[in-house]
Amino acid sequence: MRWLIITSLFSFLFADINSKIINFYKHYYPKIHIKQIISNKPFPNKYKKVDLSMLNPKLSNGLIKIDNSYYSIKIDASILAYVADKTIKINEFIEPNVNLKEIKFRVFYSPLVYNVKNLVAKQIISKNGVITKNNTKKAPDVFKNQSVQVIIKSPNIDIITSAVALNDGNVGEFIKIKLNNKILNAQIIKPGVVTIK
Repeated sequence: MRWLIITSLFSFLFADINSKIINFYKHYYPKIHIKQIISNKPFPNKYKKVDLSMLNPKLSNGLIKIDNSYYSIKIDASILAYVADKTIKINEFIEPNVNLKEIKFRVFYSPLVYNVKNLVAKQIISKNGVITKNNTKKAPDVFKNQSVQVIIKSPNIDIITSAVALNDGNVGEFIKIKLNNKILNAQIIKPGVVTIK
């Protein structure tokens, strides 16, 4: 019983320092839930300045400076993140293959993604892999090896045929296509449609 009272008292006394640390991490990870902040020594009752500039938001531990003293801290935290339910192949859509889960906070080398609509895998994402900006990209308007409609423009007539895209691309970009065993450059004018002038 006595220990609980002391813990509550310490939580009240150090709420401002703890709040600063929590707000620091929440700035980078809005969906983080910090359960506990552990320090190598008790925080002071009175202080003038808390310096968090030595903390790295990618890490769960680091140094802070309170007045002229350094404190080693570690956070015990969890975070909401999209996690792959199965292995996601390159250019496979992310959305039907993930679930939002609470996972233990760890080092993230890239920002987490919370809007997975119209995203595809930029690289193979293993089962239980966390969805980040580094391993995803906006779905291209044309995928490599996709059959595309080709509009060939001439002064008097437009010819419409089909070809195979040889690389990914978005509207306005030029890609290579294979048409009747010839490799040609074509501009994407809308999803699945290219033009040759």
